[in-house]
Amino acid sequence: MYRPRHLSLLKSAAATAFISAVCCFAYAETPEAPQTLLHDKVQQLIRQKVEDGEFASVVIGITDGQRHQFAGFSAKGQAVPDKNSIYEIGSLTKTITALILAKQIHQGRIPAAQSVTELAPECMPPATSGLHISWLDLATHTSGLPRLPENLQPKNMANPYADYTQKHLNTYLNTIKSLPEKGKYAYSNLGYGMLGCALAAVSGKPFEQLIRDEISKPFGMPSTGIQLSADLRKRMQGGHDTSGKPVSGWDFDAMAAAGAVRSDATDMLRYLEVLMAAARSDQPSAEKLVQTAQRDTTMPKTRIALGWHLSNMHGRELVWHNGMTGGYASFAGFSSDGKLGVIVLTNTARSPESLGIAALFPQQIPERKAMRLSNEALQQYTGRYALTPAFIISVVPRNNSLTIQATGQPAFRAAVIAEDSFEIAEVGAVITFQRDANGVISQLTLQQNGQRIPGKKLAD
Repeated sequence: MYRPRHLSLLKSAAATAFISAVCCFAYAETPEAPQTLLHDKVQQLIRQKVEDGEFASVVIGITDGQRHQFAGFSAKGQAVPDKNSIYEIGSLTKTITALILAKQIHQGRIPAAQSVTELAPECMPPATSGLHISWLDLATHTSGLPRLPENLQPKNMANPYADYTQKHLNTYLNTIKSLPEKGKYAYSNLGYGMLGCALAAVSGKPFEQLIRDEISKPFGMPSTGIQLSADLRKRMQGGHDTSGKPVSGWDFDAMAAAGAVRSDATDMLRYLEVLMAAARSDQPSAEKLVQTAQRDTTMPKTRIALGWHLSNMHGRELVWHNGMTGGYASFAGFSSDGKLGVIVLTNTARSPESLGIAALFPQQIPERKAMRLSNEALQQYTGRYALTPAFIISVVPRNNSLTIQATGQPAFRAAVIAEDSFEIAEVGAVITFQRDANGVISQLTLQQNGQRIPGKKLAD
């Protein structure tokens, strides 16, 4: 979603300290089942991150398709969230939008490769432009459209989409004359705003009603929607920015299909279970279609399907997406074989991807040690490391930690977690340095989103 900074080292679809202590709450939805789905190491990891002030609260849910387990974490003195606590899910909304499209495609009502203009001209550039943007183009971020419309000029940066109306979108659509990057993957909130507009036009229903009729009601997700009832609002968790300052939620108008949904862990885990059951089935379905209609992306070992990304992580294919608004963030992922899935919700605008991936791959959680290095000791890591010729990470010691900055991105603080290993909490990344035969640092490895990318140290 719209953010003032691009918070990632590896550019993915998708953000300190404020309170110092934590309480933990966990339970299994099936009491008689052993609580083995959510590894103790994962709970310890989340507990530590809340203690360190990285998140105001976290709710995580994990399922193998039959058993469920949820855990909630919050700062000391704060109410502990549970599986019914409601959060903004941000761009996870796009997967819901894409599933509504998949249902229309599966039922034969919308041809995936058809120009959207043929069925919903009011939501697309003028037919006179001659541009062919298909439904599949929009759903896979390959339409060539920019990330955001150029006329998005929020009156209130704390709620950037609230005043962007259909009139604004229509005005912008009339300015689009060409799409020079069409066919290339480029994550686009604009594209999904247009997709939601088109789906509503074809169905004759407002987009919010489409969510209720196609997803919330049939899947049994009563706490999922855009406008919440008074009872649901009581369960809404207050948002926080990355510094821990309380912030208001985001509202959407014309761009609702890109990020407007609010939900709880119960509903979102049920949503994943429907998709996981389809993945295990041999029968064609709309739910199966969302991960089988794939196109290439610019990210390593990653393809894009209908709303979902598919990446090879630790030897398994993971279907995933993340989300972030001004005070919330989310992550959802499941193995492509439908055997394990996880949802993570937080009311801090900081990526929880690393927590979700840790839950799916607990054996990959690095051992952490209580360490503190002097600036003098940190000097050995100083340098520039090339992951590719055009993607270089610069490392500089500062204030008993490392400052890490990748090409074209802001600088981040990396705290020591083990010998030669440092964590960048804001983006869920770990950087581990390697030494040559003489014990001198010669390269690093960036670990993020289940990927490990080495970078050799450049000569001064």
